[in-house]
Amino acid sequence: MAFQNFAVSNPTKQLACLASLGVSDGHIYIEISGTYYGSKTDFTTAIKPLQDAFPANVGMKLTTKSRDWYTGLTDFTGPLSTSAPDIYDTFFAKGRKQVGADFRATNLRTQSVFSSVAFSKTSVTNWVNYMIQQDKTWGSKLWWWVEVDMYGGVISQVPETATSYAHRADTLNFQFYGGTPNDGKDPWVGQGGIDFLNGLVSSLVANPTGAYPNYIDPTLTADQWHSLYFAGNFQRLTQVKKAWDPNNVFSFPQSIPLAA
Repeated sequence: MAFQNFAVSNPTKQLACLASLGVSDGHIYIEISGTYYGSKTDFTTAIKPLQDAFPANVGMKLTTKSRDWYTGLTDFTGPLSTSAPDIYDTFFAKGRKQVGADFRATNLRTQSVFSSVAFSKTSVTNWVNYMIQQDKTWGSKLWWWVEVDMYGGVISQVPETATSYAHRADTLNFQFYGGTPNDGKDPWVGQGGIDFLNGLVSSLVANPTGAYPNYIDPTLTADQWHSLYFAGNFQRLTQVKKAWDPNNVFSFPQSIPLAA
C-alpha cells in the first residue's frame, strides 16, 4: 500500500523506482530500488514520504550509492558490450523484466497490469493472501516474484500519441513472473504454472485494461492484443505500417497488420 500510494502521488520526475516482492518463509518481502538524478540531499527529501509510510516494525533500511550517469546505467543493466549477442530467455509472456544473472537461462512466464490509481486495501489484501497461500504449492516448483514499476515523472510528460507506447498516463505497472531453469532438468510446470500466474493477476484485478507489448501473449485474440498493447494508437500504427512496410516484410503473429 505504501509504495503504490507514494507512486500515484507522482513525487518527482527525477526518481525512477521499482518494488520487487514475493513470499519467503510464509511472509511477504519487498525490496525497493531505483535511481535518482540529483543530489543526495534532494533524494533524501524526495524519498522521506515513502519511508514515513512504512510501519515502524517493518524494519526498512535505506542504502544509497552515488554514481555518475554511465556507472549508474551499467550497474543496473550490465556492461554495454556489443562484441557478442546478449544471453536470452525462453519466454511465454503476457506482460517485462530486467533479468538478473540467476534467471538468464530460464523458461520464464510473465504477465502485467497497468493502473493510474492505487488499488484498494481490500484488493491488495486479497492479492497478498493469494500469494501466501499459493506459495505453499508453487514456491518449491517455480521461481516467482512480482515487480511494480513506478511510472509518472518524465514518462508521463510524453504524450501517449507521440509514440507507439500507449501506457504513459498510467502510474503503476505490475509485472508477474514465474520461471524454471532452461537446463533440461526442470522443464516448465505446464498449465498449472500458467493458472497460478493468472491467479496472481485476477486476485488483484479482474479485468486488466492494458498489457506490456514487448511480452507477447499468444493466448490473446486479435481484438484483445490490439487494445491491450496499443489502445488508441492501433489504427494510426496500421497507417504507419502501410506507408513504411507495404510488403509486410516485418511480420509475426502479433505484428501490426497492414491497414485495410
